[in-house]
Amino acid sequence: MMNKADIKSAVLEQLQRATADLKQQMQVLIEDAANESKSSAGDKHETARAHMHLEQEKLGQSLRILEQQLSIATQLDEAKHDRISPGSLIQTDSGYFYLSVANVIVLHQGHQVRCISAVSPLGKALLGIEVGMKIVVNQRALTILNVL
Repeated sequence: MMNKADIKSAVLEQLQRATADLKQQMQVLIEDAANESKSSAGDKHETARAHMHLEQEKLGQSLRILEQQLSIATQLDEAKHDRISPGSLIQTDSGYFYLSVANVIVLHQGHQVRCISAVSPLGKALLGIEVGMKIVVNQRALTILNVL
């Protein structure tokens, strides 16, 4: 049987690993920028520094998003509810969904669990739904088989 606590732990682990990877990439860019500034001046070096700065900004933005997702995932309710709410693990006739954060997929006990945000179209449609109910999102029908 699916265990919501295990799913939550796997999501947190993936987010923490991604955060650590981004921080390491950021550190490498900072070191490269410091070394580049020691090089001789010129258009080539200015262009390289500008590219590094843009990469630092992109990584910083990605890092902020991951940190927000980590904050959300950490606070998710692990209690079982009759109606779908943030933190619910939902079994449908099309697979498992975890109403948590966007764009994370967890493999658990041979099943793929897709994490979805409560503000996504599917997440919004699922909020408040009970077992046995059906929803249609983007011309795709889903039947709720279980809510954990």
